[in-house]
Amino acid sequence: MERGEPTTTGRRRVTVAEASEILGVTVEAVRGRIKRDTLEHEKAADGTMYVLLKPDQARPAADQSSGQSPDHPLIVTRLENEVQFLREELARKDAILLSMTEAMKALNPPPEASSEARESDVSEASPGPTETPTDAGGGPQSGAEPTIEGRRAWLWWWVAWLLLLVILAPAIWLIINSF
Repeated sequence: MERGEPTTTGRRRVTVAEASEILGVTVEAVRGRIKRDTLEHEKAADGTMYVLLKPDQARPAADQSSGQSPDHPLIVTRLENEVQFLREELARKDAILLSMTEAMKALNPPPEASSEARESDVSEASPGPTETPTDAGGGPQSGAEPTIEGRRAWLWWWVAWLLLLVILAPAIWLIINSF
C-alpha cells in the first residue's frame, strides 16, 4: 500500500511529518498522540510509523492560521458559567444585605423621626422643662445605664462590620482567586 492512498477502512495513510502538516501541529505533538494512542497508527516492516487519518480529520487552512485550540469554545463556556454564578452570588449577597439593613432600620429608627417623636411626647406629658438626674457634684449621674438608642446604635455598627466580614469577604476572595 502506498502513502496517501485510502486504506480499506477509508483512512489515509501518511507519515508522521505529513500528519503534522495536515493536522497543523508539530511532529512532536503527533508522536505524543501516537504514544497516548489517540491517533490511529501502524508501523511498517521497515520501521516507518504511519498515521491513519480520517477524511474529515484534516484541519482547514483557516483554522491553522487562527492559533486557537480546539477546546477554546469549552473554555469560553466555562468562564461564562462562572461569571453568571458569581453575578447570582453577588445578587444573593445584596439581597441579604438589604434585608439586614431593613431589619436594623426597624430596630433603630432614623434620629430625626425619633427626636421629633420624643419632643412631642415630652411636650404632651409635662409642659415644663425636665432635668437630668444629677449626683451630689452637680454633673450627670455617673451610674446611669446607656440608653436603648445607644445600645441599638452600638449593635447596628457591630452587625454592619460582621456583615462586611461574613458576606463580602468570600465574594472578594472569589474575585481575587479567579485571576
